[in-house]
Amino acid sequence: MSSAVASQAGQILREIFKIPSRAREQVGSSWRSRFWQAAEKSRKELLLTSLNIHRPIWIVGTAGTYTTAYAGYLAIKYMRRMRA
Repeated sequence: MSSAVASQAGQILREIFKIPSRAREQVGSSWRSRFWQAAEKSRKELLLTSLNIHRPIWIVGTAGTYTTAYAGYLAIKYMRRMRA
């Protein structure tokens, strides 16, 4: 780690510890409550939500894979015809 990065990390830690401990506890408890709420969702619900959000990515990825495979097929098909 370079000394500049180390000094910046130390500076950030010093600034964090300047915050009153009560405020740090409140931030920590709010983060914990958010994570616990997310953990309470069922796995099925999370999977369906994730698939719905990423549907366009799956479509584009599948189309790209198909296009690449078909281009490879055509290249092999036409390479057979090109005999020297």
